[in-house]
Amino acid sequence: MTRILITALFILNTICSFGQKNLGIKIYQNTDIFEIRYFESRPNRVEESDKVNFARISLAVDIDTKKGYTHEIEFLIPEVSKSYDNIQYPMNYELKKEMPDFEGQASSYSLRYELSKTLTNKANRLGFNLGIGINPYYVLVEYIPNVETRYYSSTKLYGFVLNMVPRIKYNLSQRFIIDLNVPLKIYDLQAVKSRIKNPLIPIHQQTTINYSNSFFESAYTFRIGLMYKLNK
Repeated sequence: MTRILITALFILNTICSFGQKNLGIKIYQNTDIFEIRYFESRPNRVEESDKVNFARISLAVDIDTKKGYTHEIEFLIPEVSKSYDNIQYPMNYELKKEMPDFEGQASSYSLRYELSKTLTNKANRLGFNLGIGINPYYVLVEYIPNVETRYYSSTKLYGFVLNMVPRIKYNLSQRFIIDLNVPLKIYDLQAVKSRIKNPLIPIHQQTTINYSNSFFESAYTFRIGLMYKLNK
Protein backbone atom coordinates (compact mmCIF):
# COMPACT_ATOMS: atom_id res chain seq x y z
CA MET A 1 0.00 0.00 0.00
CA THR A 2 2.86 2.40 0.81
CA ARG A 3 4.33 1.90 -2.66
CA ILE A 4 0.95 2.61 -4.25
CA LEU A 5 0.57 5.84 -2.27
CA ILE A 6 4.09 6.99 -3.18
CA THR A 7 3.43 6.25 -6.85
CA ALA A 8 0.09 8.09 -6.72
CA LEU A 9 1.73 11.15 -5.12
CA PHE A 10 4.41 11.11 -7.79
CA ILE A 11 1.75 11.06 -10.50
CA LEU A 12 -0.13 13.95 -8.90
CA ASN A 13 3.08 15.95 -8.74
CA THR A 14 3.69 15.18 -12.43
CA ILE A 15 0.20 16.40 -13.30
CA CYS A 16 0.65 19.65 -11.41
CA SER A 17 4.01 20.29 -13.06
CA PHE A 18 2.46 20.32 -16.55
CA GLY A 19 -0.01 23.09 -15.74
CA GLN A 20 -1.95 22.73 -18.99
CA LYS A 21 -5.32 21.56 -20.24
CA ASN A 22 -6.45 18.17 -21.54
CA LEU A 23 -5.02 16.13 -18.70
CA GLY A 24 -6.36 12.79 -17.50
CA ILE A 25 -5.47 10.33 -14.76
CA LYS A 26 -5.99 6.63 -15.35
CA ILE A 27 -5.94 3.37 -13.44
CA TYR A 28 -5.19 0.14 -15.32
CA GLN A 29 -6.08 -3.44 -14.47
CA ASN A 30 -3.47 -5.59 -16.23
CA THR A 31 -3.80 -9.21 -17.28
CA ASP A 32 -0.31 -10.62 -17.91
CA ILE A 33 0.64 -13.88 -19.61
CA PHE A 34 4.28 -14.98 -19.54
CA GLU A 35 6.54 -18.00 -18.97
CA ILE A 36 8.89 -19.01 -16.16
CA ARG A 37 11.61 -21.63 -16.74
CA TYR A 38 13.04 -23.19 -13.57
CA PHE A 39 16.51 -24.75 -13.74
CA GLU A 40 17.57 -27.50 -11.34
CA SER A 41 21.23 -28.52 -11.44
CA ARG A 42 20.86 -31.81 -9.56
CA PRO A 43 19.41 -33.51 -11.45
CA ASN A 44 19.91 -31.46 -14.60
CA ARG A 45 16.29 -30.58 -15.31
CA VAL A 46 14.22 -27.69 -16.65
CA GLU A 47 10.60 -27.05 -15.72
CA GLU A 48 8.43 -24.65 -17.69
CA SER A 49 5.45 -22.91 -16.15
CA ASP A 50 2.97 -20.60 -17.87
CA LYS A 51 1.84 -17.81 -15.59
CA VAL A 52 -1.38 -15.81 -15.92
CA ASN A 53 -1.71 -12.86 -13.58
CA PHE A 54 -4.84 -10.77 -13.12
CA ALA A 55 -3.81 -8.75 -10.07
CA ARG A 56 -1.38 -6.13 -11.39
CA ILE A 57 -2.48 -2.50 -11.12
CA SER A 58 -0.73 0.47 -12.73
CA LEU A 59 -1.38 4.21 -12.83
CA ALA A 60 -0.99 6.62 -15.74
CA VAL A 61 -1.14 10.28 -16.77
CA ASP A 62 -2.55 11.22 -20.20
CA ILE A 63 -1.94 14.53 -21.99
CA ASP A 64 -4.03 15.17 -25.13
CA THR A 65 -2.92 17.62 -27.81
CA LYS A 66 -5.06 19.62 -30.21
CA LYS A 67 -3.64 17.66 -33.17
CA GLY A 68 -5.07 14.37 -31.93
CA TYR A 69 -1.96 12.99 -30.27
CA THR A 70 -1.83 11.63 -26.72
CA HIS A 71 1.21 11.43 -24.47
CA GLU A 72 0.87 8.78 -21.77
CA ILE A 73 3.22 7.98 -18.89
CA GLU A 74 2.37 4.73 -17.11
CA PHE A 75 3.86 4.00 -13.68
CA LEU A 76 4.10 0.32 -12.76
CA ILE A 77 3.82 -0.26 -9.01
CA PRO A 78 7.31 -1.28 -7.78
CA GLU A 79 7.83 -4.80 -6.44
CA VAL A 80 10.35 -5.07 -3.61
CA SER A 81 11.94 -8.28 -2.24
CA LYS A 82 8.99 -10.58 -2.89
CA SER A 83 9.08 -14.28 -3.62
CA TYR A 84 10.11 -14.71 -7.23
CA ASP A 85 7.26 -17.18 -7.69
CA ASN A 86 4.94 -14.17 -7.27
CA ILE A 87 6.74 -11.65 -9.43
CA GLN A 88 4.33 -9.72 -11.63
CA TYR A 89 6.43 -7.76 -14.11
CA PRO A 90 5.52 -9.33 -17.49
CA MET A 91 8.52 -10.94 -19.17
CA ASN A 92 9.80 -14.47 -19.70
CA TYR A 93 12.09 -15.58 -16.87
CA GLU A 94 14.86 -18.14 -16.40
CA LEU A 95 15.24 -18.88 -12.68
CA LYS A 96 16.86 -21.41 -10.41
CA LYS A 97 14.37 -23.81 -8.90
CA GLU A 98 13.95 -22.88 -5.24
CA MET A 99 15.39 -25.45 -2.84
CA PRO A 100 15.44 -25.74 0.99
CA ASP A 101 19.00 -24.38 1.11
CA PHE A 102 18.22 -20.97 -0.42
CA GLU A 103 15.39 -18.46 -0.75
CA GLY A 104 14.55 -16.67 -3.99
CA GLN A 105 13.49 -13.00 -3.98
CA ALA A 106 12.71 -10.57 -6.77
CA SER A 107 12.23 -6.81 -7.19
CA SER A 108 11.10 -4.88 -10.26
CA TYR A 109 10.86 -1.23 -11.31
CA SER A 110 9.45 0.04 -14.58
CA LEU A 111 7.48 2.70 -16.42
CA ARG A 112 6.22 3.22 -19.95
CA TYR A 113 6.04 6.31 -22.17
CA GLU A 114 3.69 6.17 -25.14
CA LEU A 115 2.79 8.51 -27.98
CA SER A 116 -0.46 7.61 -29.72
CA LYS A 117 -2.60 9.06 -32.50
CA THR A 118 -6.38 9.14 -32.69
CA LEU A 119 -7.50 7.44 -35.92
CA THR A 120 -11.20 8.31 -35.66
CA ASN A 121 -13.29 11.41 -35.08
CA LYS A 122 -12.74 12.64 -31.52
CA ALA A 123 -16.42 13.55 -31.30
CA ASN A 124 -17.44 9.88 -31.55
CA ARG A 125 -18.09 7.91 -28.37
CA LEU A 126 -16.09 4.96 -29.73
CA GLY A 127 -12.58 5.70 -30.92
CA PHE A 128 -9.47 3.88 -32.10
CA ASN A 129 -5.86 4.85 -31.35
CA LEU A 130 -2.50 3.48 -32.41
CA GLY A 131 0.61 4.25 -30.40
CA ILE A 132 4.26 3.44 -29.97
CA GLY A 133 5.83 3.15 -26.53
CA ILE A 134 9.17 2.74 -24.76
CA ASN A 135 9.24 0.65 -21.58
CA PRO A 136 12.52 0.79 -19.56
CA TYR A 137 12.75 -1.74 -16.72
CA TYR A 138 15.01 -3.09 -14.00
CA VAL A 139 14.53 -6.52 -12.39
CA LEU A 140 16.64 -7.93 -9.55
CA VAL A 141 16.52 -11.64 -8.70
CA GLU A 142 18.36 -12.69 -5.53
CA TYR A 143 19.22 -16.17 -4.27
CA ILE A 144 19.74 -15.91 -0.51
CA PRO A 145 21.38 -18.97 1.13
CA ASN A 146 19.96 -20.64 4.22
CA VAL A 147 23.00 -22.89 4.77
CA GLU A 148 26.75 -22.23 4.88
CA THR A 149 27.47 -24.43 1.86
CA ARG A 150 25.58 -22.04 -0.41
CA TYR A 151 26.71 -18.59 -1.59
CA TYR A 152 24.64 -15.50 -2.25
CA SER A 153 24.04 -14.87 -5.93
CA SER A 154 22.00 -12.42 -7.92
CA THR A 155 20.87 -11.60 -11.43
CA LYS A 156 20.18 -8.00 -12.49
CA LEU A 157 18.26 -7.40 -15.70
CA TYR A 158 18.40 -3.94 -17.28
CA GLY A 159 16.50 -3.29 -20.47
CA PHE A 160 13.95 -1.47 -22.49
CA VAL A 161 11.11 -2.66 -24.66
CA LEU A 162 9.72 -1.04 -27.80
CA ASN A 163 5.93 -1.47 -27.89
CA MET A 164 3.22 -1.01 -30.48
CA VAL A 165 -0.09 -0.26 -28.73
CA PRO A 166 -3.46 -0.58 -30.51
CA ARG A 167 -6.33 0.63 -28.34
CA ILE A 168 -10.08 1.15 -28.25
CA LYS A 169 -11.59 4.01 -26.24
CA TYR A 170 -15.19 4.49 -25.23
CA ASN A 171 -16.45 7.77 -23.77
CA LEU A 172 -18.78 7.00 -20.88
CA SER A 173 -19.28 10.72 -20.28
CA GLN A 174 -17.43 14.00 -20.75
CA ARG A 175 -15.01 13.06 -17.99
CA PHE A 176 -14.88 9.24 -17.80
CA ILE A 177 -13.36 7.04 -20.53
CA ILE A 178 -12.90 3.27 -20.80
CA ASP A 179 -9.64 2.25 -22.50
CA LEU A 180 -8.89 -1.27 -23.80
CA ASN A 181 -5.42 -1.87 -25.24
CA VAL A 182 -2.60 -4.36 -25.73
CA PRO A 183 1.07 -3.24 -25.55
CA LEU A 184 2.69 -5.60 -28.07
CA LYS A 185 6.39 -6.27 -27.53
CA ILE A 186 8.19 -5.56 -30.78
CA TYR A 187 11.78 -5.42 -29.57
CA ASP A 188 13.52 -6.04 -26.24
CA LEU A 189 17.15 -5.04 -25.58
CA GLN A 190 18.51 -6.45 -22.33
CA ALA A 191 21.70 -6.55 -20.27
CA VAL A 192 22.04 -9.34 -17.69
CA LYS A 193 24.52 -8.92 -14.84
CA SER A 194 25.08 -12.12 -12.83
CA ARG A 195 27.05 -12.27 -9.60
CA ILE A 196 27.99 -14.98 -7.11
CA LYS A 197 29.81 -14.24 -3.83
CA ASN A 198 31.94 -17.37 -3.82
CA PRO A 199 35.34 -16.72 -2.16
CA LEU A 200 36.82 -19.70 -4.03
CA ILE A 201 36.34 -17.83 -7.32
CA PRO A 202 38.57 -14.86 -8.25
CA ILE A 203 36.75 -11.56 -7.71
CA HIS A 204 36.91 -10.59 -11.40
CA GLN A 205 35.20 -13.87 -12.29
CA GLN A 206 32.39 -13.52 -9.74
CA THR A 207 30.52 -11.08 -12.00
CA THR A 208 29.54 -11.58 -15.63
CA ILE A 209 27.59 -9.31 -18.00
CA ASN A 210 25.77 -10.55 -21.10
CA TYR A 211 23.67 -8.72 -23.65
CA SER A 212 20.75 -10.01 -25.66
CA ASN A 213 17.93 -8.78 -27.82
CA SER A 214 14.71 -10.35 -28.99
CA PHE A 215 11.81 -9.58 -31.28
CA PHE A 216 8.17 -10.28 -30.46
CA GLU A 217 8.72 -11.94 -27.08
CA SER A 218 5.88 -14.28 -26.13
CA ALA A 219 4.90 -12.29 -23.02
CA TYR A 220 1.61 -10.41 -23.29
CA THR A 221 -0.38 -7.83 -21.37
CA PHE A 222 -4.04 -6.93 -21.81
CA ARG A 223 -5.00 -3.64 -20.13
CA ILE A 224 -8.37 -2.18 -19.26
CA GLY A 225 -8.23 1.36 -17.95
CA LEU A 226 -10.64 3.85 -16.47
CA MET A 227 -9.62 7.48 -17.07
CA TYR A 228 -10.92 10.63 -15.42
CA LYS A 229 -10.38 13.79 -17.48
CA LEU A 230 -9.47 16.83 -15.41
CA ASN A 231 -10.81 19.08 -18.19
CA LYS A 232 -13.98 18.59 -20.22
